[in-house]
Amino acid sequence: MSPDLLDKILGAARVGETTDWEFKSAKGGFPRSFWETYSAMVSLIPDETLSALKERYSARFIENNVSPSELQALATAHLENEVSNTRLQELLTDHPVEITRMLQGLCTLGVLESDNRRRWSRYYLSGGGITAPTLFDTLQSDKDSIRLPGDSSHLDEVNVELQKLAEPVSSKGKAPVSLVREVIFRLCTGRYLSAEELSRLLNRSQHNIRNRHLTLMVTEGLLTLRYPDSVNRPDQAYTATDKDAQ
Repeated sequence: MSPDLLDKILGAARVGETTDWEFKSAKGGFPRSFWETYSAMVSLIPDETLSALKERYSARFIENNVSPSELQALATAHLENEVSNTRLQELLTDHPVEITRMLQGLCTLGVLESDNRRRWSRYYLSGGGITAPTLFDTLQSDKDSIRLPGDSSHLDEVNVELQKLAEPVSSKGKAPVSLVREVIFRLCTGRYLSAEELSRLLNRSQHNIRNRHLTLMVTEGLLTLRYPDSVNRPDQAYTATDKDAQ
């Protein structure tokens, strides 16, 4: 525990319980009434948000590994599409330093990703560390995925082909939106690619690829989701819509 947090707790203890602080007696073991307070905080989060987080990261993880403050951070990121230290200072009583450490810890766990703008960093929900097999990691295929022959040399050939297609964007620091979307469409033609795979190929962040391009391209009918009934699946992937089928 940091000295700042200890000082804050001792100071609060001298003042007594308020709307921001509630104390539990731990004499004789872990206080059973703790979960009443925890549940009260959780109840402030919309049920659909809590359900979405449990689906994204698993109910066991949310219930057993996430503190109330961490849950508030994840819920805010889900509801507002991002979360920051400044935003959480409006919602929590934690010291800004502790909030930063908490957000960085959630990044380490793989449930958040940062845009790495230091003190101005914003954080976004990631795939939750649930690593699904991708084009770069496996040769397994099914009727909905790219067909790859059964040896690694063919996988290398596919990677080289995709890297060449991505080069007009990946080789540039900035590229016109029209060019980025044209390249994404070509990359996704005849195959499903995840946001992670596209971000690697295009040398862009997943947040940039998903929010600035993929979501809009799906809305405009240019791309089709692999799992249209579960939009937020960590292993969601995209393929170019067959123009002849429209």
